[in-house]
Amino acid sequence: MTITPHDPGTYLVTSETVDGDSYMVDMGDPERPDGACSCTDYTMRIEPLIARGQVPVRTRCKHLRAVAKWIELACQRKKIVDTVTSFCHVQRVR
Repeated sequence: MTITPHDPGTYLVTSETVDGDSYMVDMGDPERPDGACSCTDYTMRIEPLIARGQVPVRTRCKHLRAVAKWIELACQRKKIVDTVTSFCHVQRVR
């Protein structure tokens, strides 16, 4: 899985299971403090529960968890790029 910063607050994450596939992870949406992802797991399982006002067992797919960990490690190592800086103080791995 490769994580590439895209626009501020968004990241492109390559698929581990399907060659050539990638997903957009959005960590910058204030409406979704746990982030959002374009993968099937998030869009078909997690997001519908949130939309119905239900609390899913987990609020992050593996891509969201990977980006959150990537941000945390970048902040810890102080190798922070501009697209990460504003999220370092608010993102926590859940």
